[in-house]
Amino acid sequence: MSSRPRLYRLIVDQTLITDDVRKEWTADDPYVVDWIPNDPLKGFNYSPGLKWVIVMICAFSTLATSMSATLFAGAIPQLMSYFEIAEEVATLTVCLFVLGFALGPVVWGPLSELYARQAIYLVTMGGSVVFEGPSIACHRPDVAALLVLRFLAGAFSSAAIANSPAIVSDLFIPAEQGIPIMAYMMFPFLGPTLGPICGNFFGAGAGWRWVNVLCALCFAVMFTLGLIFLPETYAPYMLRRRAAALSKATGDIYISKLDVAMPPKRLGATLSTAIQRPLVMLVTEPISTALAIWAALIYGTL
Repeated sequence: MSSRPRLYRLIVDQTLITDDVRKEWTADDPYVVDWIPNDPLKGFNYSPGLKWVIVMICAFSTLATSMSATLFAGAIPQLMSYFEIAEEVATLTVCLFVLGFALGPVVWGPLSELYARQAIYLVTMGGSVVFEGPSIACHRPDVAALLVLRFLAGAFSSAAIANSPAIVSDLFIPAEQGIPIMAYMMFPFLGPTLGPICGNFFGAGAGWRWVNVLCALCFAVMFTLGLIFLPETYAPYMLRRRAAALSKATGDIYISKLDVAMPPKRLGATLSTAIQRPLVMLVTEPISTALAIWAALIYGTL
């Protein structure tokens, strides 16, 4: 049985080429890379504690995103007063953020299949901090900059909504996914509820900038937790990395078992599928239609 590696090695090493890995391949399939028994790199074999830490990171990342979308709804009067703008313009701080995290998953979902979950999480959550942070410094002539930064923050933070369910499914076999998915799904629905309440409290009590501070702080905390505790979980990507590492070490050509007789994934084809699939599901899946209508009502009334 393979012993569990330390967490830091799971974070930084996405191949885990051990002696067990090197001696696993047989003469029948010497260059086809598959999981070894009880492979510590495989998400299903993580310790229960680590699995739930990752689930909670995903859940709170989604909460941070959905809450940040609606936080400014409670600070619209302060924005109107400070920037001397109409209510319609102030409302764009919410609308453009929501537009960003509506469009972002079309890109981040396919990219997570090509470049895996960990890298996309860190890049997008880091980008959310980069774009949300500077908006704190916006002054009266900078209302356009504030709106653009809010859109970009929404687009980058949307990866949490797009990829977190996939990360949870990477960790648990289907028979065990019920409770983790149920626990995770509470947080996206909490965000639109808590956002206006917290936004009104901070906006009225300390000014609209503190609403920005709260958003940036949430993203920064989730980026830091992801950097420390979030290993790669996407199985096809890790097997490809392991095959590439073995090829480099031995000079032979290894290939992931999941890629045998399969054409290589192309970004264009993956993006095309990602764009078409939600539209098909929206029309053919009643639960998707119902959730879309619910989301439209919630954000429309903000």
